[in-house]
Amino acid sequence: MSDILGKPVNVGGNMTALHLLGANPNIHPARLVGLWEDWDGKTPYAENPLFYETWDDKSAEIAEGISNERCGIWCEIVKRTGAGKDTDVKQLKEYIFQCYGKQIADPSTTKGVFSTNDGYKGFKCPMKEVEGGWVPDFANRYFSEDFPDSFAIYKGLADLIDYSTPTIDRCL
Repeated sequence: MSDILGKPVNVGGNMTALHLLGANPNIHPARLVGLWEDWDGKTPYAENPLFYETWDDKSAEIAEGISNERCGIWCEIVKRTGAGKDTDVKQLKEYIFQCYGKQIADPSTTKGVFSTNDGYKGFKCPMKEVEGGWVPDFANRYFSEDFPDSFAIYKGLADLIDYSTPTIDRCL
């Protein structure tokens, strides 16, 4: 597969490793909470910023927290079952760099792999225009799909093994 796709392909120990991948469910909830955790629920924003290029330290801290918990869940599953290797589930920064490599100008931080990634340029935040500005668009797939269809799986797997997830809980 690596030869066909022209990029590294990781073999996971089982389907659980795929469910714990550091993709959209690690990325989008972290950024949404970073953007709007303190929003009052009514006051419109003056603009709809770029989702990735304005990635900030708060969003990076949340994304790293989710990543640590996600990887911890996997390591605990491996320890209990022997199905797979700890390295089957990568930390977010490593995973994004593996996917985008040279398209990232600053791969030294989690913030950098998003804010300086040419592959992520130009995406606006999931917002809708209203009188007076912009508000989050809760019908957007980042909310309607990423949270219930994939991010919740992180939490469900953690609950099955009684693994603490304060950052995931914060986002939910």
